[in-house]
Amino acid sequence: MTTQSPSAVDENNRIPRGLALGWALGSFAMSAMFQANTVLLLSYLVNFVGIAAVTAGLLLGLSKVYDAAVDPFIGLASDRTVSRWGRRRPFLLVGGLTSGLSFWLLFSIPMLEDVTMRTAIVAFALLANATGYAMFVIPYIAMPAEMTDSARERAYLMSLRVAAVALGQIIGSFVGPQLIAAYGGGMAGHRVMATVVAIIVVATCIVCFFATKNARYTTRVIDHGYSLAQQFRLAAGNQPFVCLMGMKTLNLFGLAVNTAITPFLFIQLLKSSYLVMSYFFLIKSVATFVTQPFWLKMSITFGKKKTFYVASAVYGMANLSFLTASAAEPGWAIHARGIVLGITAGGLLLVGQTLLPETIAYDFKRTGLRREGIFAGVYTTVEKASFALAAAATGIVLGSMGYIESTGRDVVQSESALLAIYICIAAPAVLQLFSALILSRYRLDDAPATEARA
Repeated sequence: MTTQSPSAVDENNRIPRGLALGWALGSFAMSAMFQANTVLLLSYLVNFVGIAAVTAGLLLGLSKVYDAAVDPFIGLASDRTVSRWGRRRPFLLVGGLTSGLSFWLLFSIPMLEDVTMRTAIVAFALLANATGYAMFVIPYIAMPAEMTDSARERAYLMSLRVAAVALGQIIGSFVGPQLIAAYGGGMAGHRVMATVVAIIVVATCIVCFFATKNARYTTRVIDHGYSLAQQFRLAAGNQPFVCLMGMKTLNLFGLAVNTAITPFLFIQLLKSSYLVMSYFFLIKSVATFVTQPFWLKMSITFGKKKTFYVASAVYGMANLSFLTASAAEPGWAIHARGIVLGITAGGLLLVGQTLLPETIAYDFKRTGLRREGIFAGVYTTVEKASFALAAAATGIVLGSMGYIESTGRDVVQSESALLAIYICIAAPAVLQLFSALILSRYRLDDAPATEARA
């Protein structure tokens, strides 16, 4: 059932480091684009394109709903694909190209007088970007379950992925705002940022495609004839996977709200700028990157659940501390929060990522079916649904409490609009608590820790 290149794994079932790093590059590309969208897009649409906050939030939410709806079909298609490049890799190439081009369009909206036309162009670009992202990410995250049978190697792969995500976040949340500021802000600055990030996304995805040519993959998969609905019902029987999905929903919803509200926090409450905010995101991303070996060691030594509990508690407290932040607060205090949030976010992301291949491996042992794409599709559906609800909720809360949109001019916001920002700041900490409670129901053995003890 499997075909394996001679260099795919060594005699100890370890993946060559070059192959592992090449695979992780895909996360760098998608993270750069995703982070730029999450940090900048809502603010860009409301404050520069001139779309109402509620409308912009709904557009972002609906695009993610569409994205989530097509995810399972893309996962199923990648399961059934037969090509000389394997089941997954053709999607990496097409998805990467589509993602980069549509991202450029999204931040290069022509300023037509008709707001309806501007909104329609935004909607088209959002759908195209969501399609490209889904085509790349779903087959991509299904690959580790096929690349090795070692739980520790899969954990290592996922730690590289989180590190690559952190580096990508630097591009999306630090380099991006720096470019916007350097080129005068406004529409022109956003267009330059979009061009640079799009080039990075396309080039990196192409490198990832060629770097994974020796990755082990499954071939000649037996088609058991299950419909999509039947496969979902079978997946629902995987209790650890269902538990993981519940935890990820709340966890990612909170992280997405936190990221989307940050530009409003810096501009409206701290009376700062995109430039200062970019350094906050840089510090946060670097902290996530450099602490990955620590979190990997923690998860192997003490188990993923305990690691997640510690990271959740500290993350929640650091996030709630922003409720006391003001324009008079010194810069070092703001950036100190960024360090703590970056460190703990790294732990949260690592645990969520490493649990996925373990639940997929459990499904194979339980059923004998190779359904990596289905589980990857459901996983990304939950991810995108969480971000969809978060984007829509953030925009709706801001709009319903009186936040005023603009096309780059200074606008004085009401007290209720500022209160809406504080509400969005506090929500992630509460959601993080509930995500930890859900994870307490996870009953699968901690395979990497078991291997380490053995």
